[in-house]
Amino acid sequence: MLLLEGTAYSLSSGRATPITNDNLPFVMVTKYEPEYRHRLPAGSPLTLSTLPDVFKRGSVGASGKNGYVPFSVYGRFARVAVKGGEELRDVKGTMFGIRSPKFASEFSYPGTWCSFLSEDRTRGGKVEEFEAAEEGGVTVEWAVTGRYHLGFPHDPSWHDMDLEA
Repeated sequence: MLLLEGTAYSLSSGRATPITNDNLPFVMVTKYEPEYRHRLPAGSPLTLSTLPDVFKRGSVGASGKNGYVPFSVYGRFARVAVKGGEELRDVKGTMFGIRSPKFASEFSYPGTWCSFLSEDRTRGGKVEEFEAAEEGGVTVEWAVTGRYHLGFPHDPSWHDMDLEA
C-alpha cells in the first residue's frame, strides 16, 4: 500500500488500485515535508542499494544514520522490479519509502523499504530493486525524523496474545 497526496493505493502484481474503504493494513505513516533535495543528472547511477549514499550528500545530519528517513524519488526509471516478479521498464513515476536505522530492527522494518507508483497511477508495487534511467535523471528528496510513535491496541485479546513465538 502507498499513501500519496491523500489517496491510498493497493499495490499488487504490478498494478495500482485506489483503496475505497477504511480497512487499511499495518502502515508506517509520516507527515512528509522534505528537508533535503538532490537532483541526479542524466546518466547518474542510482539503485536501491546506492540510495542511502545520496542522503549523505546533504548537510551535517542529513544522512539520518540514527533516525528514520522518509524519502521520495521521482523521474524516469529504466527498471523497477516489484514484489511478485513484475518488472516495469522505462517508466516515469514516484517512489516513496522509509529508511529505518539498524538499531530499530527489533520493532520496525530494517533498512530501506519503498513502494513505486507510475505517473499515470495504474502500475506499481513494493520495490525490490530499481535503476534510474540514463536519460532525464531523477530527483531525490528526503527528511530526517526526530520522533517515532509506536502504538498498540488496548484490549484484552491483544494483551493476552503470545508474541514471543
